[in-house]
Amino acid sequence: MEKKLTKVVVDLAQPFELRKLGSLGNASNMLIRQYRFPLDYIRETEQMTTSWSDRAQQFDANHFAECFRQYETQNSDIFAYWARESEANRVFAFLKKIMKAPEEFKWTGFRIMATVMGNGHTIFCWQLFAKSPGSRTLVYSDEDAPNVRKKS
Repeated sequence: MEKKLTKVVVDLAQPFELRKLGSLGNASNMLIRQYRFPLDYIRETEQMTTSWSDRAQQFDANHFAECFRQYETQNSDIFAYWARESEANRVFAFLKKIMKAPEEFKWTGFRIMATVMGNGHTIFCWQLFAKSPGSRTLVYSDEDAPNVRKKS
């Protein structure tokens, strides 16, 4: 008997709009950057992990601060610009380190989204994806991808 595989659809990101960042912004799951990230994936064969910047800072403030120092960025809207402009491999290394990503998975992609809270503080959602070898899962590195809502 063949085992049924479960397809998981990721949350759609909002398109990037610079004016939605900052203390007066209203970003909600706004795409900052993605690299080899899916619209959907197979739960039984592929891996996804998610972390939020405020929780990462709360759970291990020293590790959080050290990661930002090492990568010469900071946890503010400046981080969003750094993540958009830096080489993908540098951003990838930062995410794996700050998220304390399990090393038993061969992470193949990432996504960063931002939400501005009511108090003006920006929270980043960090996601890592591990595509299984031979998988037919489609992945995207651009902003005009099926896993990003279309600008209205």
